Amino acid sequence: PGNQTAAPTNTSPCTAVVSGIDAGFSDNCGSANLSYTLSGATTGAGNGQASGLIFAQGLTTVTYTATDGANLTSACTF
Repeated sequence: PGNQTAAPTNTSPCTAVVSGIDAGFSDNCGSANLSYTLSGATTGAGNGQASGLIFAQGLTTVTYTATDGANLTSACTF
């Protein structure tokens, strides 16, 4: 997706819950695993989708990486 602007949360004017950034992925030989890395104003990493996480005010870059059973990877950064 392109750049997004999210409204601050009620409890903190310097953070926002960011949604609508789900990655779409598939593999022709079975299932693939998805991970994400956040860098910039918000940092972190995890497995699955980053959508719904709390982001700090400022610019954050999201990188999704899909890894299949053969350890082949594909990444998308926005």
